[in-house]
Amino acid sequence: MKSIAVIFCIVTVVAAKLRYTNLNGAEKLTQEIRSFYKRSGTFSLPVANVSSRQVVKIGLALIKVLDVDTKKNILKSQAWIRFQWSDVHLKWDPAEYGGVEVVRIPNKFIWTPDIAVYNKANNDPIGDVETMAVVDYTGSVLLIKPTHLSTQIYVDRQKQPVTIYAPIKLASWTYDGFELDLNFFDNKKEIDLTDYIQNNEYKIIDHSARKNVKYYPCCVESYPDLTFNLTLSRYSTWLTCFVAIAPVITVSLLVPFVFLINPENPSKITLAIGVLITLVVLLTNSQNNYIAGSSTYSSLFILFYGVFGIIAASISLILTCILGLFYQCNCNSKPPACVQKVLSCIGYLLCVRPSADQPDQDEKRQTGPDAGCCAVSNYSSISWKDVIIFIDRSFFVVFLILFIAIAIITN
Repeated sequence: MKSIAVIFCIVTVVAAKLRYTNLNGAEKLTQEIRSFYKRSGTFSLPVANVSSRQVVKIGLALIKVLDVDTKKNILKSQAWIRFQWSDVHLKWDPAEYGGVEVVRIPNKFIWTPDIAVYNKANNDPIGDVETMAVVDYTGSVLLIKPTHLSTQIYVDRQKQPVTIYAPIKLASWTYDGFELDLNFFDNKKEIDLTDYIQNNEYKIIDHSARKNVKYYPCCVESYPDLTFNLTLSRYSTWLTCFVAIAPVITVSLLVPFVFLINPENPSKITLAIGVLITLVVLLTNSQNNYIAGSSTYSSLFILFYGVFGIIAASISLILTCILGLFYQCNCNSKPPACVQKVLSCIGYLLCVRPSADQPDQDEKRQTGPDAGCCAVSNYSSISWKDVIIFIDRSFFVVFLILFIAIAIITN
């Protein structure tokens, strides 16, 4: 029985040896690398001694800007992050492995730097898929990770068009500068835009990068990081301009009709409330989606028609409500004499005519060829309705003047 067991072991060993012998150089090398890291672990820095410093080179290639959320201050983008470092455990003589100089091995089987995005807006790790690391016989390791980034941004609304600052800060999460140093991949101190897909809404105005070294009062160690500065500017396309401006202008054109409708007509209140609510919604939407990225003149254009339209519709609505209250409280109430006199003098300029009530004897005595222009009509017959109409039409004239003025300014 013992002899059978010995023979079985010998056969097993010989078979494994023959199988290993039949492997090509790349397969042998890959197995040895996996066996080494399986024994020693992938947690220690792959350096010759503890006093040596590991240097990791990092490069960022921007592929596409997916979304810029100016409300939450988040930039979503697609990028490739390149890592390159030297591993003393991954050096070999190509002659011993059939001339193999480069092998590819899943990065989970070797040591990889714990680089993190410090200003990310979510908890997703770097890398969307498991990728292969390219290792050559000198110990140089190249790892490229395709990833979707969600980073925090700063939106500068003081500049026109708006400027969006979207830095991407990369650094080691656990190692300090004495153990792991950072440098730029291929010495390129900028974001690589070779494979960038142009965005129809935003253009890149800066893609520089810089290395920062930070010190804390508690520690003597340095903490390096690489910050890739991405600065965007929003296009003010005619389509965006049309979509944002046209609805505001269209609704604002209804404001003059609010002033021209008779105060006693119930449609006046309905139209004023409708215009008021619609302008508030449109102005809020334009502020969030367009004004921040538009030119100064376009912003002024939208703000004028939106804000002044809201103010004008509100005033007309308030005046109509006041007129209704006067009618309910005292139907025979008359405006003060000074108001009636002023309205009698200049009311004809806005086609405001007093109602055809019959004047009393005192008023008849004041009328005549020598009474003056302000006494031509019986101004005591002027009612609050006439005052409201006069004020409405005054705002109508002011609205037209400002309409023309803002059109001239923005041209």
